[in-house]
Amino acid sequence: MNRLIASLSVLSLLFVFQSAKAEETKKEKKEKPAKAPLEEVTLSGKLVTKETTRTDKKTGAESKVVTYVLEGENGTKTTLPAPRKKKGEATAADPYAEHVNKNVTVSGMGSKMTKKDKKGVEQTSIRIATVTSIVAQ
Repeated sequence: MNRLIASLSVLSLLFVFQSAKAEETKKEKKEKPAKAPLEEVTLSGKLVTKETTRTDKKTGAESKVVTYVLEGENGTKTTLPAPRKKKGEATAADPYAEHVNKNVTVSGMGSKMTKKDKKGVEQTSIRIATVTSIVAQ
């Protein structure tokens, strides 16, 4: 009887150690690579809007979402970040609305990433995190 209790306790300790090691390896796998550092970015092109409708799954209500896209001269498209509301404001002010369908120069903080597509051609994408100024050309 004592041997049975001792062997069960040893087995339970082994199980606990195995599960702890498995959790550590999961944590190591979940580590994400470092994000590209933000740097000053200046882009120019035509500012256009893209409207999509979203449906709330719970209530079924539809809402329109407007995103602003900067189309460059060489055909590149860069989505601009949504305007954020400040404390105490009911809605966010829309700084892009007055510049729609005009050629503008947008400057702000962003990151550039380069990756290869399926054919091995390098493509550079620019992600803008914050917009500091918009100037019409």
